[in-house]
Amino acid sequence: MARKIVNNSDPGGATQHGGDSTDYINRYLTGEDQSATDPVDINTTTTFRTSKRKLRNPANTFSYTEAASAITADRTVTEPLLTGNDTRVYQAHPATLTSKTIDVTTNTLKNLSSIAYFFIYQDAGDSLYKCINTKTGGVVSSNSDPTVVIQFAIDNLTSTAKSIFIKAGTYLLTAGINCVDKGFLLMGERAVTGGGGGSAGDTILRANYTDAVGAVFNCHNTIYVKQQFKNIVIEGSGTVKYVIDLFDARQNWPIFENVGLFDASDTNLLMEKVQQSSCINLSLRDASTQNLLLKGTTGTDKINTLHFYGGQIGYSGCNVRTSGSLTDVSFNGVLMEANNDTIAFTNLVDIASNSVHGLRFRDCGFEYAGAAAKTVVTDSGNNNTFDNCRFNADNTTYTPIQYTSTATNGKFINNIIHANTASTTAIIQIDAGATGIRLIDNLQATNTPIIVNLKDLGTGTIRLGNSFCADSYIRSANSGLTGRRTGRWLLGNSQVKEGMCVGWSDATTTPAAGTFVAADMQRPMRWTSLATIGDNVGMKSFSAFTCRLWNPRMTVRFRINDTTNTRLYIGMSSAVADPSGDDPLNALSGALFGKVSTDASWAFMHNDGSGVTVVDDSGIAADTNIHKIEVMGNSSGSFTWQLDEGAINTVTTEIPASATQLQPFVEIETVDANAKTFDLYWVDVETS
Repeated sequence: MARKIVNNSDPGGATQHGGDSTDYINRYLTGEDQSATDPVDINTTTTFRTSKRKLRNPANTFSYTEAASAITADRTVTEPLLTGNDTRVYQAHPATLTSKTIDVTTNTLKNLSSIAYFFIYQDAGDSLYKCINTKTGGVVSSNSDPTVVIQFAIDNLTSTAKSIFIKAGTYLLTAGINCVDKGFLLMGERAVTGGGGGSAGDTILRANYTDAVGAVFNCHNTIYVKQQFKNIVIEGSGTVKYVIDLFDARQNWPIFENVGLFDASDTNLLMEKVQQSSCINLSLRDASTQNLLLKGTTGTDKINTLHFYGGQIGYSGCNVRTSGSLTDVSFNGVLMEANNDTIAFTNLVDIASNSVHGLRFRDCGFEYAGAAAKTVVTDSGNNNTFDNCRFNADNTTYTPIQYTSTATNGKFINNIIHANTASTTAIIQIDAGATGIRLIDNLQATNTPIIVNLKDLGTGTIRLGNSFCADSYIRSANSGLTGRRTGRWLLGNSQVKEGMCVGWSDATTTPAAGTFVAADMQRPMRWTSLATIGDNVGMKSFSAFTCRLWNPRMTVRFRINDTTNTRLYIGMSSAVADPSGDDPLNALSGALFGKVSTDASWAFMHNDGSGVTVVDDSGIAADTNIHKIEVMGNSSGSFTWQLDEGAINTVTTEIPASATQLQPFVEIETVDANAKTFDLYWVDVETS
């Protein structure tokens, strides 16, 4: 039977239906749009059987049919609170989603990558630690102990599932993780290290047990494998010997990238037979004995081609210690530091044997903030380099580097030696037996001296080229360089006389205590003359002790404070009396750098024992700046002088005979009746 529309225009009466009443209903039920005249508003529970509600397309040719599942109780479906027009998302229909948050820990997500990896997290619902295989989307391991879940992931990696991702949080491990012969990439969500550990939001794996012999991560492999750690913090809690024990890792990508290893009871990172690898932004801190132990034997078991870039190594324990054979290991831009005197370290870097060669430290910082005397670096190796590094300390005396008796071909180049206090003295120690050591173009960045302490070097070769500045000097012990006798008169707060300089005297007056001069960051010893014409002040030896045949060398750092009415004499003379006047070597043998009253330039004065003094004008204007002068006699038949590392000037005539006895003088003489001052920083003499 068809629904009838009578169209008789009968609205009916107050007590009866007309034709229009049934026409409204039939038109509503047969597809006529009455929205403009009489829209329908349903406020009554209405039930539609499954597959009976259909939504037609705009052409009214096909329908969306809604079918219900076989639920066993009523369920309420709540539409979202839309703030704009939107489109429904269906299971199989392609759609690009925006503004959605999907928690991988509460959702099963498959095929997140073309290569499967394991995702580990703690479920907020049941507090269990879970491991998801991102290829299948299923939980493959679940336990209240994160150790079990992490070990499962390590043990079940395959050729198609090599990576493990661990969500941010702190995971308390009850045992070490066995990674022997397992290839993997272990990656955390973040590792912002600082203050001795990880920070909130990092992935932190923390030992919650004690092990006096093992490691939190045992990577002591028996075969060559590729193992990598990234964006993660691993802590030994002071109760596990090693944080990571790594043996036989060879790969062309970084082993560690943005990783922090902290608080081992012995060593944070032990590396053996690690080759062709790098570490980027690796932070090692607070190990009891050493933060990094590089251990090699011989042949294929040695460490080689290993490079560290950035990062921090420091605080408790020795920062870096080597053992056995190492080759081609570099540290680039790494900060190494220690911060107090309670730290049980002998030195920050300990290069233990001559089997270690080719270590390079470039652009690194070495910081020690304690008060005790410490040795920052000990080098017993071969051909190791420290280049463009900064050494800094707060303590009274510290040793930036010590080259031991087995050190060979060490290079200490372009470094900055700094101290935070004016009383600090830095001593570079070169022991007897060390050979081929080069100290070149280093900079003293303080107003206190850098001492190069040379012990009995025998036939060792030491090269000092433009190293240090200001108050720095070289100090030798025993027989000095290649069996030569040496002496030092060290100025500053007090006078210290060593070697041949013991017994030397002030020329006429006793100098004032060392005076700090802020303008040029120096601390000289200052002599002040009498206000008398011809008064000499300065220093001289007690007797003649050398001759030209013995190749004497004399180096002085000085300053005169008046260029018009001051004469200067620095060098050697056969006289016992003080040099005087503009003809100081008349009928004497000698060689003196200085200044005469008749010339505004520096001069070199010399004579062979007869006649007047020969005065060579240098053409260099005398001034009141600080200068370093070297005067040297040569057995081959000449004297040379060099001012401020400039040109070497050679004189071959009118010079002392080879066997004429000579003694040194470092003095000024007044020309007028006014007091003059003379500043000395150090005097260095050397002769056979």
